[in-house]
Amino acid sequence: LASPIVINRDSVTLSGANVGADLFFTSMGNNTAGFSNKIATALVAAGDFDAIQIGFGDALIFGVAVVNIGISGVTNETALPKEIQTKGAGIHVRECDTLQIEHVDIRRKAYGILFDKTEQPMPWNVADVLTLRNAYFSFCGWAIYVDGWLGNAKISNIFGYINSLGLLYKSGSIGQYDW
Repeated sequence: LASPIVINRDSVTLSGANVGADLFFTSMGNNTAGFSNKIATALVAAGDFDAIQIGFGDALIFGVAVVNIGISGVTNETALPKEIQTKGAGIHVRECDTLQIEHVDIRRKAYGILFDKTEQPMPWNVADVLTLRNAYFSFCGWAIYVDGWLGNAKISNIFGYINSLGLLYKSGSIGQYDW
C-alpha cells in the first residue's frame, strides 16, 4: 500500500478472497500454543502508516466489516529480528458502531488493532458493538490497544505470538464484553 485504506461510510465490508487466521490451539506439555492453519489474503503495508483506518471522518459510522485480511508491516519476514515492525496500526479504529473484524492476521505493526479516541463527535466512544474473532497477532508492539470506550464487545479466539509490549492494553473502558 502507498497509503491507508480509509473507511468513512456506513455498511462497508472489506473482505479478502481466502479465509485467514483460522486458529487452532494445541497442548505442548505444560504450555498451549496457537497456530493459524490458513493464510489470509495478503495486504502488505510496508510503510510507517496505518494499513486500514475506520471512522476518521466527521461522524460515527455504522456497520463495517473487515474479514479475511492479512496485514504485514514489512515485505519480507524471512530471518528478521523480532523487534522489526513499522509504525502505525494494522487496523486503526476511531469512531464506529457495529464493527466486525474476523479472520485477520496482523504482523509487524506497532499496533495490531488500535482503538483510539478522538474529539468529535463523541470523545469517549471508539467502538460500540464489536465482534473480534479469529485474529492472529505476531511481532507487533501491542496486539490490541484500547484508548477510549470500547463497549459491547465479543472477543473470541485470538492469539498473540511475540508481541513485544503485550496482547492487550486498555487505558479507557471496556463495557459489556464477552471474552
